[in-house]
Amino acid sequence: MPPYRVKIADVLDAHHARLSKTDRGDRFLCSMQHILEFWKDECLDAITPDAVLDYETQNVRTKQKPGRARATVRRELSDLRAAVKAAAVNHKVHAIVFPKLPADGAPRKRWLKRTEFDQLFAEAAREHRSAEPLQLFLMIGYYTGARSGAIMGLRWSDIDFDANVIDYRLPDRGEMLVDHKPRAITPMAPPLRAYLLQRYKAYETVPEFVFHQKLDHTRRVNSVVKGFRAAVKRCGFKDVTPHTLRHTRVTALRTMGMQPHQVDAFLAMTAETQDRVYTHADDDDLQAMAMKIA
Repeated sequence: MPPYRVKIADVLDAHHARLSKTDRGDRFLCSMQHILEFWKDECLDAITPDAVLDYETQNVRTKQKPGRARATVRRELSDLRAAVKAAAVNHKVHAIVFPKLPADGAPRKRWLKRTEFDQLFAEAAREHRSAEPLQLFLMIGYYTGARSGAIMGLRWSDIDFDANVIDYRLPDRGEMLVDHKPRAITPMAPPLRAYLLQRYKAYETVPEFVFHQKLDHTRRVNSVVKGFRAAVKRCGFKDVTPHTLRHTRVTALRTMGMQPHQVDAFLAMTAETQDRVYTHADDDDLQAMAMKIA
């Protein structure tokens, strides 16, 4: 079917139906709402370079007007592109050339030193309702560097204590995550394995999901962001988000002397991405390098 006869809303609805069974369904629904506020009842032929630029201009937060972060707006457009591509793959619409997305913002340079992580972990214990899942999230994120969505979707069946690995791959989609980001099978460091094994053995009946309600193990916990932000605020840290744990692990692995291909195997992350976004140097490390040169 030609693009001028296919509603953007219909394409988004179909893609949301596919994602509703995954951990990305709720996030896509949020993107979908913003997209339809802009394009309303338009068809796919309305997705032009000028329209994409207008979408960015109208929705990005500035000092003069409220809005959303540039990265959030770009992610919404990326979600729209994924929905259009999926429609073409499923032969619901003729393939179109999607306009170029706005440029990414500058990558964040924040990562945690070990002392900062220990402080954040201690503060997490003060969260009345989310202390246990938040500390669990911090341990897994710090030692494996996995993305938040992959961590929060873990089942106990994904953790193999005999093989000493966590399998982040989605059963129904192989190694691929949303937005075509790969997931890894990651070995567990001894502190993480001991922490998880202790929790596992404490259950009388092991629940399906690693993250679940304290009083009802059948109900899954979908997010620890609120508790994370509160703990970060009490620590007095700036620019620390759950994704900072991924930055921290990549930086630590590279600092330890691991080669890019080894980090790629551990985290399913290309060397180009490592160098462009995630690797940072500590001032103390640079000073030590200068002394070695001397």
